Amino acid sequence: CLGKMGKVTKEGRTILFVSHNMIAIKSLCQRAIWLDEGKVIEVGDSGRVVSNYLQSNASSKTVQVWNNIETAPGNDIIRLHRLCVRGENLSQSDLITMQTPFKIEVEFWNRVPGANLHINLHLVTEEQVIAFSTSSADTSGCWTDALPAGLFRGVCHIPANLLNSGLHNVTLLAVKNKDTVIYRQEDVLSLEILDLSQRSEGWFGKGSGIVSPLLNWTMEHIDSET
Repeated sequence: CLGKMGKVTKEGRTILFVSHNMIAIKSLCQRAIWLDEGKVIEVGDSGRVVSNYLQSNASSKTVQVWNNIETAPGNDIIRLHRLCVRGENLSQSDLITMQTPFKIEVEFWNRVPGANLHINLHLVTEEQVIAFSTSSADTSGCWTDALPAGLFRGVCHIPANLLNSGLHNVTLLAVKNKDTVIYRQEDVLSLEILDLSQRSEGWFGKGSGIVSPLLNWTMEHIDSET
């Protein structure tokens, strides 16, 4: 149906398309009208209107800050100071799409000189499935051995074209000596990953799977039909 509508618009006809499918609106419509309880909120270029609509309805919790070391989440070994998630080259308020590389920053106080600590992150889907986990201990050269007392920042870089769209929560685990979880914080951050890729035809819905990597394919003719 959407494919047929796209073809009709190319023939010079006008169609009024009412939908909550942001991909289809952005791909098929040149202009959009954002309505809220019968009131016109914005009229204009579909890409801009869609972006503003999604920004106003964002349910993400992309930053958490605790300035007092004594009352911050944690224990006698580690206390959390600041956590945030944002696009690699974006401001804190910008939307993150499936095509956006982003990073998760974790700032924490180490309260025990010489502690061997590292940070483990789980990205969890709305269906409570762990999309993936990652650890600072897995990266060569990431300082986790014999930390002096003080404030540290760990940054995890997540590439574009990896996660599928939807709401994701972040669970943080602090691990000592690479084998003992000493602190766990559920849903410490959340982020809405949006699918706004432009499509000229075909499927306009959400793709299947927890992840949605952009993989290379080749196709070759190996034999003629006999």
